[in-house]
Amino acid sequence: MTTQPWSERPEEEANLLNPAFCSLLIRSAARDYRSATKTSLPFALSFLILPVVLHKPTRDALPSTTATLMTAWAVANPAVLAGFGQRAQRFVESTREAILFGAGHGWLKFTGPGLIAGPKRLGGDPANLPSNTAEVGSCFAASRLLGRWLASAGTTATVMSIWGVAP
Repeated sequence: MTTQPWSERPEEEANLLNPAFCSLLIRSAARDYRSATKTSLPFALSFLILPVVLHKPTRDALPSTTATLMTAWAVANPAVLAGFGQRAQRFVESTREAILFGAGHGWLKFTGPGLIAGPKRLGGDPANLPSNTAEVGSCFAASRLLGRWLASAGTTATVMSIWGVAP
């Protein structure tokens, strides 16, 4: 599968899957994952961020705290997980593009088996920009929560199994 040129993408898709926006969402998750574990976000788990955060029903169903066990949440939210594997597959190219964009701009850094927030300082926290809409703010809040939640959810294989996907 090749990435469709920007000029040929539908405007809504181009806006939602903007590599800069998507890389900052992954960066937020990686930063909070690292804060909780002192390790990098496993590369395979980075492919869960966008399909969870950019899909409003899934984002809205996330727990309010990381104290909720991911397995218990999955049992209580089967409708959200239905079709997640297909959705995650559709986000693979966007995730790759976002990671490469973020790495190219110093927002993400590869470290062995995973990703961390890159060394490039941003002009401000992208999650708290005054120009953000409520939806953008919700996406950043969800990415940070997901980073911390993934940190406490078990091994990569366990998390992937809970979400019904494979690396």
